[in-house]
Amino acid sequence: MTVLLNRNYVKPKLNELLSTTANNLKGTEIEIQYLDANFPFIDNFPLIPRLSHNYRKKIDISLRYETESGIVKNVQKSVSGYGIFENPKPNEFDHINNCLKKGRF
Repeated sequence: MTVLLNRNYVKPKLNELLSTTANNLKGTEIEIQYLDANFPFIDNFPLIPRLSHNYRKKIDISLRYETESGIVKNVQKSVSGYGIFENPKPNEFDHINNCLKKGRF
């Protein structure tokens, strides 16, 4: 049952990218921590509520935060890694409002 209920299955190409990135980060303070990817079922089996995760080509990664002095911390703003988001800075593109205007939420 554990194998079927795990939500961390990805296609080999994405797995390779994640492994390469993790290897490139060795010796730094930065760790990659994933949250969800997909079930191991056939393509088109959605990972609710993420309908875009149905091909095992996407993964949710927990963001790391940098202190004002430039130190990257492996600490999340929430216990699970979910539920907290950062608003765009004044000089950044506002993807949230752009999607809302286009009816994508």
